[in-house]
Amino acid sequence: MTSSSNHRRARALAIAASGGLSLALALSGLSSTACIGQLDSPTLVKTPRILSVFADRPESRPGQDIEIGALAYVPSDPSGVTTTYEWRLCTSLPRVLEAAQIPADLPLPDTCETLPSTGPRATIPGDRTQRLADLLSSLPSTEDFDASFLLRILETAGIPFQIEVDVLDASGTVVVTAVKTLAITTRQAPLPPPTSNPPVVLFTIGDGVDTTEDLDVVMPDDAFDPQCIATAGPVTVPVDTELTITPVPGIDWTEEFPIFDFSGTVRIGRENEYYSFYATGGAIADETTRPPDRETTWRTPEEAGTVRLWLIVRDGHLGARGCWLDAIVTP
Repeated sequence: MTSSSNHRRARALAIAASGGLSLALALSGLSSTACIGQLDSPTLVKTPRILSVFADRPESRPGQDIEIGALAYVPSDPSGVTTTYEWRLCTSLPRVLEAAQIPADLPLPDTCETLPSTGPRATIPGDRTQRLADLLSSLPSTEDFDASFLLRILETAGIPFQIEVDVLDASGTVVVTAVKTLAITTRQAPLPPPTSNPPVVLFTIGDGVDTTEDLDVVMPDDAFDPQCIATAGPVTVPVDTELTITPVPGIDWTEEFPIFDFSGTVRIGRENEYYSFYATGGAIADETTRPPDRETTWRTPEEAGTVRLWLIVRDGHLGARGCWLDAIVTP
């Protein structure tokens, strides 16, 4: 292999495991229908929206079942009774290379398979990811394509694949779609184990001019339980009041994971903490915060009513956790 070829391969490794995977993870899971004209703040949820797509094993080993879920909102059906979901698993090699941002023109089928679920949760059978690992292990190299570096990624940073979800309203019309990147890996010690989701996070809502005490909001232990736990009971907030939303500092829950540098060698990176906030009313100052500036402010609506508020935590590397609560805005 020539020096130029070595450089291209090293760059492909770097893009796949560092830029491709990490960037895809940081931006994964969120896409929505386009709007024409003046756009609302991204923190204001007025149209159908998927706030988060997550998995119980964001990074897993081949052969493990993976539970996946979507945290979505359809204004015409806030309870989600008539909302349905269509899930697709994309593990064909062209899709895997696309998810890793590795350019390759291979004569292989590019397909996604439908998962048997119409609800906000679905299961990826372990034999699907095992099949992908087996394909990578048996893939021959060609003059224009060196398959061995795919195994190198599988054994270290992890091979990405994608799930797609459509959210349909009561009429069966697709109102919003999202794509989420996950990964499988066969890496062993001394490299870090597969990463997991962020832990349960506590938030406080308060410091408003008319409030007497802060409200504590806790994410549930079950990552698939979408409703936040308000420790003081029903959430009541005054109209037109600026409230501070603050993640309570706890232990450092970020994890280490392998990435490639531009020489093609492995180095160890660390996740970041990202806190995102959305609401159906009022105005949130910052869509996403991270330490040390963890907090944001929410100006409640000027009129009384019920507002849904979402709290989402991401680690920048596959993992996510989120929940929602309804706040009663009173005069």
